[in-house]
Amino acid sequence: MKHETSLVQMTQSGSDKRRYKRKRVLLGAVVATTNGTDALDCIIRNLSARGASVHSSMDLSVGDEIFLLNTRNHIAYLATIKWRKWKGAGVEFIRTYDLNSTLPPEMVFLEKLLIEAKLRQISILESRGIELEHAASIVGLNEKHLSRVDD
Repeated sequence: MKHETSLVQMTQSGSDKRRYKRKRVLLGAVVATTNGTDALDCIIRNLSARGASVHSSMDLSVGDEIFLLNTRNHIAYLATIKWRKWKGAGVEFIRTYDLNSTLPPEMVFLEKLLIEAKLRQISILESRGIELEHAASIVGLNEKHLSRVDD
């Protein structure tokens, strides 16, 4: 019996040993510096309650703190880069911000980054022949979002 247990333990994959289960996803996102001065679109490939795997061309280093904006769910994560490999990076979440709620004044730039990302998504959809109103509906951008950002 002990032999069977050790075989099971030996054949477990790394993901089975993780404390927080990862979910494979393909989500549009934005990675930004903590002051919001630099931001680029990226893709979230794996997501868990404590972190994510992202694909980004932003120059990121292990230990850097960044914001990761999940544009679909309107969530921003303050995160630390835990590993980096080519254009992939693993991030660990430090804090979560609901972008549909009122943010502290120093975090309002996150709303602007979200809206700018959604406008880029709308532009792509329009270039594929989708009408503006329908494209805005698809990406979840509405007047409420636009009224929150000062030009």
